[in-house]
This record gives sequence, C-alpha cells and structure tokens, in this order.
Amino acid sequence: DRRRYPDLARQHELKTIDPFEFGTEEYALPTRKEDREAVIKEIRRLLDVYPEGVSTNRLMAAVFNEEKAHSQALPFAETIIRVFPELPEGYRIKGDALKGLGRFDQAMACYRKALSLAGPGGARFYKEVGLLWLMRGKYSKAYQALRKGMDVLSPQTSIQDLYGFGTAALYAGKLR
Repeated sequence: DRRRYPDLARQHELKTIDPFEFGTEEYALPTRKEDREAVIKEIRRLLDVYPEGVSTNRLMAAVFNEEKAHSQALPFAETIIRVFPELPEGYRIKGDALKGLGRFDQAMACYRKALSLAGPGGARFYKEVGLLWLMRGKYSKAYQALRKGMDVLSPQTSIQDLYGFGTAALYAGKLR
C-alpha cells in the first residue's frame, strides 16, 4: 500500500520484475545487458529480504549457469534443496551446475533424484539424463532416456536436442 507506507514501498518496490511472471519456471532473464542487470539487482534485493525463496534462488543459479560460472550456481541450488527437499527443481539445477563443472557422476545422481521426486511430470528430467549419457558416449542409454524425455515436435525442442537424439539413435543402432 503505497499511500499508507510510501517509504517502505519505495524501498522494496519491484520495478523490473513482474512477481506473477517471475515465479514461473518459464520466466527467462532478459537478454539485453542493461535489462538483465536491473533484473539481477532486484533478485539480489529479494534474496536479502527472503534468502530461501525458490524463484529467486532458481533465477540466480540460472544466471551463473548461463555465464558458465557453475560453481557460483551451486549454493543457490543447495539452498533450494535444503529448504524444499521435495522439489525436483533444486536437484536439476544442481545437476546442471555439476555437469558444467565436468562432475558427471554427481550430476547424474542429481538428475536421477529429480526424476524420483517428479513422478509423472518427470519427463523433462529424462532429457537431462539422456544428454548426460550422450556426453559420456553411452548411446543406448542416451537414446532410451531421450525417447522418454523429448517431444521432437515441440517448439521448445532445440536443433541441438534433435541432433543429440539423432546421434544417440544412430550410434545405438536404432536407425536403419
């Protein structure tokens, strides 16, 4: 209430983040540097107020994973896991960071934990498992996991994902 608490509103008002959009998994950070920096600044302010928020920790981890600063993403993933151990997202984020650090066995354990927690909605985690198997040259396992986790007709499926799926299928002997 800006009229009753103008100082508080001025201090904590979100100017670049829509809190209803920001909390969704589909929220993507802006690509323009100035916009991105403004959003990151607001995320850091939110973390100062509530350091255990899932959305804020998820987005800060995404920032560091996108910037290839994977070790800096780990604490944010670990916060999600510590506070909300029942959520698969924290394990997926940690798996992404560990994969980026080349710690493939630990990443696989995180992705598998995410799968076990996700239940019927876990198809999206099979893709991560499959891509990790592909990186390790385990084509049959990669093909099996990618088949479960990838919708080849979805607009969210990238050309790199399709290439990985095709490579796994080829080397697993699934193409004739």
